[in-house]
Amino acid sequence: MKKPVLAFASIALAILFSACSPALVISPLPGQTAEARFSLRTGQTAESVIKRLLPAASQSNQSIFDPEALAAHLEKQGVRVRSVNPARTADLDMILDIPRSAAILNRALVHTAETGTITVTLSRAIIGDAIALLPPESADYLELLMAPVFTGEQLTAQDYRDTVGAMYGKNLARELDESFFYLVIESPGPISAARITEPGTVTSENRRARFAVPLVALLVMEKDVTATVTYTATAAK
Repeated sequence: MKKPVLAFASIALAILFSACSPALVISPLPGQTAEARFSLRTGQTAESVIKRLLPAASQSNQSIFDPEALAAHLEKQGVRVRSVNPARTADLDMILDIPRSAAILNRALVHTAETGTITVTLSRAIIGDAIALLPPESADYLELLMAPVFTGEQLTAQDYRDTVGAMYGKNLARELDESFFYLVIESPGPISAARITEPGTVTSENRRARFAVPLVALLVMEKDVTATVTYTATAAK
């Protein structure tokens, strides 16, 4: 049986129904490139809903991700794929090198080594850049999300919670409300300050800053989310 190939649409679908939260680690690299490490773990309720929406995944008892197809498509977009490791139905780990030429990196990441600052921005336009990485046949799956960040609608967080509850049940709505998107920025030197726009929160230690954003806020995206770290450059040895 052929595996359903959903690429980033599958990631988005799994994120929405994730009882455990997705995490993205970004590390600026020399040569105008950034390393991105993405991790996704879904809970039992999330997994059952995904299997209901995607019967092929339930029948085959395999991951909804096809690692070879996913890697091949990303490579065509100029993204270097170090690894793609699916597990269970909708769990996934990826390590990617994203070049400065990629539109999403130009919009999302600003690294100024001279002043020791790294800024990552999440906005509807940047999410649109991520969708642009999708193969056309996979983009249709985003309709399952009904998330304003994908549809362009203007909804409040509460309105979106109510929509999810009505379509997929109160348990999923509650899990959505309890879930966070975690962004980690790794800097070249010790971090002296880290901040994020509301409703995000941040903790930092040494060269890592960990930002937490309520997942519903990310999917509604009523306003841009900006995370910034300031670090002390260390002399090369």
